[in-house]
Amino acid sequence: MLYIDFETRSYCDLTASGSWRYAQDPTTEILCMAYAFSDTEPNLVIGSELPDIVALHIDMGGIVEAHNAMFERALWESICVKKYGWPEIKPEQWRCSAALCARWGVPRDLKTAPMALGLQENKDTEGRAIMLQLSKPRKTKTGLLISRTILNSRSCTTTVSKTFVPNEQSATTLPKTLGLRKKCGH
Repeated sequence: MLYIDFETRSYCDLTASGSWRYAQDPTTEILCMAYAFSDTEPNLVIGSELPDIVALHIDMGGIVEAHNAMFERALWESICVKKYGWPEIKPEQWRCSAALCARWGVPRDLKTAPMALGLQENKDTEGRAIMLQLSKPRKTKTGLLISRTILNSRSCTTTVSKTFVPNEQSATTLPKTLGLRKKCGH
């Protein structure tokens, strides 16, 4: 089984818009994708190059699991397939660990589910706080400050910040103004 988890950023509000609208928003970009096969250490994909072993697993009909898989599925179909050219994952290949938690009466969220199951591993709250800082625009006195932290394969980061002042044409000019149509890491 292949396990995946995306980290993203967008001007679009995920909570207000839902997974599919968020994934299709032109300002949404994938920062990275963590993946692991059963009993292996996690790996990280930064950019648009999908490892051959992941593509082969998908092409052979292997199962792909994610916690709240509908979010990963929306990103996979809207960005990974359409923009990166990654292989399609058939609906029957997807598994959702959040749905499995609900089926067994365990809390669905990653903060309390491990505790309810008696597991030693817990959600990385410090990592989540950093991820949220990277993925949400911040308001300033003059507009929105968008910080783009670009990750590369050497685990180095570069932060580029731009201030955006909203106007009547914001919806159409924001992605171009911020350069958010570029692929992550480039």
